[in-house]
Amino acid sequence: MTRAAEPVERPSELDSAEGASAAGWMAVLTVGILVYSFGQTALFPALPGMAASLGTSTHAASWAITAYLLAAGVGTPIIGRLGDVYGAHRVLQLVLWLFIGGAVVAAATDTLAGVVCGRVIQGSAAGLFPVSFTIARGASPPLRAATRIGFLAATSGAGAGAGLVLGGLLTDYFDYRAIFWVVAALAAGTSVLAWRLVPAVPATGGRVDVRGAPVLALGLTLPLVAITQAYSWGWLTPRTLTLIGLGAIGLVAWMRIERRSPAPIADIDLLLRPKVLLTNAATFLVGWGLLGAFILTPQLLEASKTTSYGFGFTAAGAGLLMLPGSLVGLAMGNLSARIGTPFGNKVPLALGGLVSFGGCVLIAVDHSSAALIACFLVISSAGNSIAFAAMPNLIVETVEPHETGQATGQNAVIRLIGGSVGTAVATAVLAAHLAPSGLPTDAGFSAAYAVAAAVILAGGLLALVIPSRVSLRSAVLALSRNPR
Repeated sequence: MTRAAEPVERPSELDSAEGASAAGWMAVLTVGILVYSFGQTALFPALPGMAASLGTSTHAASWAITAYLLAAGVGTPIIGRLGDVYGAHRVLQLVLWLFIGGAVVAAATDTLAGVVCGRVIQGSAAGLFPVSFTIARGASPPLRAATRIGFLAATSGAGAGAGLVLGGLLTDYFDYRAIFWVVAALAAGTSVLAWRLVPAVPATGGRVDVRGAPVLALGLTLPLVAITQAYSWGWLTPRTLTLIGLGAIGLVAWMRIERRSPAPIADIDLLLRPKVLLTNAATFLVGWGLLGAFILTPQLLEASKTTSYGFGFTAAGAGLLMLPGSLVGLAMGNLSARIGTPFGNKVPLALGGLVSFGGCVLIAVDHSSAALIACFLVISSAGNSIAFAAMPNLIVETVEPHETGQATGQNAVIRLIGGSVGTAVATAVLAAHLAPSGLPTDAGFSAAYAVAAAVILAGGLLALVIPSRVSLRSAVLALSRNPR
């Protein structure tokens, strides 16, 4: 009789053990993504102070942010592929120590070149995202993988919001170097915990094609430099168009190299699968609109009260007002997965885009009070997180487990490129609406938010045509039979 009872108890015991173990490694991955996302945005409020400390202009100091984005665009697909080949749990340590090393270099230098060098090293650690998604998929039961991946993806939004707050506070009470020392310490603690708690997941083996890496670097870097600087160079100047053209040639050459390589960084045929291609296209548009809107809000809140629209917030104050939206967004990853499991993940991607579109439109129409902006940011941030959580899950539900790292890495790169375009376009729209004082006008902010909203809407609508693994009718029937 005792033996007969064991099979009934064992699944519950295993489930409890899995849950306890998963809580540990999920906490580690969550903290890692929070730290990386914090490092991505914490320098925004510190730019003026950093420029003064280094004896340079704010415009020149902004290369510390540009360098971070460029390195992330190049490093993410390479590190995603390394995670597939050598094991994501091992490569996780590599990206954490890249982040630590970059932070130490940036904190210890007294020159802008040194800070930019450190930011390049830090940015390459963006491979943390595909590596974390690979671990979450490989170490989770099938029914829980989507929820965990969605939560990790949504965490990046909360970390970005926290970065604005903490970066402002550290800058106000210390200086910009404190940001780098804090993130280095947090990443070091995460590394120790990851070594003890993060499980090993199966690796594919093989090797990584190093020939394609420099060509990919040029193909991504040249257009991103052009787009980032287009607001000062001009969109149609020979310098901008030449860099974009050379980048396009580089990407075509990279695709040819990858097709011929026995161990490519990216499987081009995988990227051209209809579902992956459409998901990446929607990701590009949504990422463009979301980051374009994100960069506008601190400028609006920190503008002087002498303008017709500004509130005179400090950098830390602006971040605090944006924090509720980030915290609400943190809870949306689970909701995204709950919607995506029965309906397919294109539904939360489209829904998130539409919700965020609504929030951006509301800010564009009425940003007359800080309270209204805070409320509208909650709406927009909720939509952002629903969409962000759906993006990697759409990829994961399409590809095989051994393709997870490179496929989600490429998706993260597309989102990054979209975000870079979004920040450049938002800046260009503001630059086209300047008052005699040289400051943006209220109409400029309204126009920039409206452009971001339109692009987000386009991405959300495009998500609706992505091929789905489940029909709407069958999903509704499944839910009606088992509402839990």
